[in-house]
Amino acid sequence: MAKPLYDVKITSNFKFDKLSKNFEKIMEKNNLEIIKDFTKATKEVIDEGKLPELTDATKEARSKGLNSFKFSVNPGYETKKDSGHKPLKYSKNLYNSISATNKGIEMEAYGEIHHDGNWQTPKENIGYGAKKNVRPRPFIVGTKALPRDKEEMKRIESETVKLFDKAIKK
Repeated sequence: MAKPLYDVKITSNFKFDKLSKNFEKIMEKNNLEIIKDFTKATKEVIDEGKLPELTDATKEARSKGLNSFKFSVNPGYETKKDSGHKPLKYSKNLYNSISATNKGIEMEAYGEIHHDGNWQTPKENIGYGAKKNVRPRPFIVGTKALPRDKEEMKRIESETVKLFDKAIKK
C-alpha cells in the first residue's frame, strides 16, 4: 500500500455545540439590550418634542391644569415650566411608565393609543373641543410608524455577531 503524500490534520478554533448550548441565554440577554436601546430612544423622541404640536385648545386646557376628559390630571402644572407644552409629557405618568422588560417596551396602556392616534375626545364639550379627532404622535421606536434608523440597526447587528463569535470560540 502506498504511503499518503501529505498528512492532513484538520482543527478548528470554534465549537458550534458551545453556541448551541448558550444560544437561548445569549439571545435573551441581547434582546433585552436591544429593548433597552429602543426604550431609551422612545423617551428621547418625547424629550426632543418633535411630535405633532398640541392644539391651542389643549394648550389652554393644560395652562389651567386640565385635559379633555373633564378632570385635573396635573393640578400643580405651571405653563412656564413646561418648555412649550411638549406632547406626551403633561402629567409625566406615561413618560415615567416607559420601561424595558424581557417581553418588550412596557408603558401605560394609553401610550399605544397616543402613538396610533385617530381617537376622539369625549362628546361632552368642556370648553376645549368635543369629539375632536386626535392625530397620531408616533413615539415608540422600533414600530412600523417609527422604525430604528439603518445606522443603529447595523450597530445592533454587529453587536449580535460579536456575541455569537465570542460564544463559539473554544
